[in-house]
Amino acid sequence: MPVFGGKTTGSSHIKKGVPCQDAFRSEKTDSGEIIVAVADGLGSAEHSEIGAKIAVNTAVDKIKSLFTNSDYGIPDASLMKNRDIITEAFSASRTALEDFAGDNGYPLKKLACTLIVAFTWERYLTTGHIGDGAVTALIQDEIRIISDPGNSEYVNEVTPLTSGKIEDNIRINENIPYVSVFAAFTDGCQRAFLVRKNGEYLPYEPFFRPIFTYAKDVADEEEASKEIVRFLESDKMNENSDDDKTLVIAVAEKREDRPV
Repeated sequence: MPVFGGKTTGSSHIKKGVPCQDAFRSEKTDSGEIIVAVADGLGSAEHSEIGAKIAVNTAVDKIKSLFTNSDYGIPDASLMKNRDIITEAFSASRTALEDFAGDNGYPLKKLACTLIVAFTWERYLTTGHIGDGAVTALIQDEIRIISDPGNSEYVNEVTPLTSGKIEDNIRINENIPYVSVFAAFTDGCQRAFLVRKNGEYLPYEPFFRPIFTYAKDVADEEEASKEIVRFLESDKMNENSDDDKTLVIAVAEKREDRPV
């Protein structure tokens, strides 16, 4: 069950001397569940790269704790709906941002970032999403978009984790079965990875099919992550966007579950 990924600083950020404002983190639990979080700091927020790091680390730590903390040998997560696990992760991330802003005298909006969280639990995939970016998956040989970038009234308008009430902004997709591989990525990858048809986002199959096939056979996650970074830094990707780019891929299907 390989999990690998990478991020790169956008050419526009390099020219301006601005750090990469994306962040990601992934974990595998002892029971084999996968947790992935991806965040994109808003370019208009002065300390958004800090906000993105806090958001992904807090979300992953929260879900991991629910998988490992237990009463009488039963993990807390097993007593919760998966959508409630997602909501707790987002609430914890928002609280962590508020605490950091208060401790450092920052307005909360200076830490503004998007957040995507995905986890597997008992062979089902659940995602939570505030802002843009997307999650796609391979489900019974069909590539689907699980969580799209959302619709905004204005171009480049994004609702961050720091804005409004979480329950009003979060988009949850719960208990998706038969997922063998999934990917989460920030908006710097959208033009290359997604297409729009009749106003609807669709995965770009010529990209996802070969990379999902490759992911199933990855033996060295570190080397695969380096390959992702090289790909994200390529001229082809930079032709699509000069923004920061992050891509994380996870194989949710256990090797023993695959047909011979």
